[in-house]
Formats: sequence, structure tokens, C-alpha cells
Amino acid sequence: MLGSTSEWNRQLEERLRTIEGQTLVGVEIEEMALFEEGPNGFPLFEHPDFPFIQAQRISLAFQNGRMGFLRTQQNDDTFGIYFDWTQTPFEELHYDNDETSIYRRAPNPVFPLGLITEALPFFDSEGDLTMLTLKIDQSTVILFCAELEEGYNWSYIIREKDESILVFENQKAFESVSFGIEAVLSSEC
Repeated sequence: MLGSTSEWNRQLEERLRTIEGQTLVGVEIEEMALFEEGPNGFPLFEHPDFPFIQAQRISLAFQNGRMGFLRTQQNDDTFGIYFDWTQTPFEELHYDNDETSIYRRAPNPVFPLGLITEALPFFDSEGDLTMLTLKIDQSTVILFCAELEEGYNWSYIIREKDESILVFENQKAFESVSFGIEAVLSSEC
């Protein structure tokens, strides 16, 4: 695995391996809006052009009572995915319920629940964990370190190794996204 030789990455990879064989019973995603202001004047969280959730934090609950979380970790000028165990139950997670907030609890976290049979981390040449593939029962979830950067007049670019985790519910959804290319929404909502 390229770039995974550092002690930091070895420890991160070991923690990720501890979720293999665990049964996932709950997921909470703190979602960040794709566009700060949609056509209705409120943050835009969903659009057919984007087959992913843009997450700031993903909290995981396991059948054995343990809780884990995923977020990004800054590495100089880039970001990678970070995982650790936590004691914070879902009930103590706070989400802004204001409809003008660019953050919310994702209403449909696209994460299947069930047995995690595989956690496949990918470290790039700079040592950042840029992608994590989770096989949960018969489903595959892809977590990719990137963020949608909005421009003017509905233009955007999806930048890799940025501050968010894009959550894709399958490989096809992941492969449908172009990274690093300026584009414009196919239609307003």
C-alpha cells in the first residue's frame, strides 16, 4: 500500500481493521451543503448531478456498543480520512436544525447496516488516506476525501483531498463523478 509506511498510517490502518467483523447498527452523518444558497434561498444539500453526501463527520454505532467516527485530518496543504473510536453516543451529537444552516443531519445516510466484511484503505503517495471502501454485507460504500467548491452561476469543481468526505453508495456512483473539472449544474432544482 503506497504511502502507508509511516507509524501514523500504520496505526490508522490498524484501527480501520478493527471494524472488520463488526456489525454496524447505526450511522449518523453531519452533512455540509453542496451550495450555500440554492434557488429557494436556502442551502442546497441534494441535486441529481451529485450521487453522494458531502459529510463533515460520520458517526458509526456497532452492535457491541462501541462508537466510531470518520472525519478528515489536515496534512499540511492536503486532507485525508481519519478514523478513531469515541465514547460520544448519537444522542449527544448536536446538529443545527436551522434551515439556513449549511450543516444538517443527513436524512438518508445511504449507509447500509450490517456486518462489515472488509475495510479497504487507500493511501496516496503523500501518505494521505484518500479513499476507504467498506464492504457491508452485500453492499459497498465508498468514502472519498474531496469537497465540492461552488463557483458563480451554479458552477462548481469537486476538489480531491479537501476538507470533506464524499459518501457514495456504490462503485457506479463513484465512477460517475468527475474530479478537478469545472462544471455547471445540469439544471436548477
